[in-house]
Amino acid sequence: VTLMVRDSQRAQRLRDADSLITLERTFRGQHESFSAQVDVEAVQPHYRHHGQTAGDIHNLLVATKSVDAVSALASVQQRLVPGRSTVILVQNGLLAVY
Repeated sequence: VTLMVRDSQRAQRLRDADSLITLERTFRGQHESFSAQVDVEAVQPHYRHHGQTAGDIHNLLVATKSVDAVSALASVQQRLVPGRSTVILVQNGLLAVY
């Protein structure tokens, strides 16, 4: 799992904090949490070279505010594999799978 963030300074701060993310939820009064260490990457354009793309994305979860969803997706569009990548959009509590 790689957490992709918009700028290199934020990526470095997350790396310095051991890149630990925690998922939490409360369901029917029961609280659960799960922590995992992840890779952190600042979004950078990657270009095709001899038919290969460094850092192809096969599965992408975009969790942003709805006003930022299009620009977030556009920032990694070249890394998606046509006809093979799965993109899940989660904005403001709504879910869409493409």
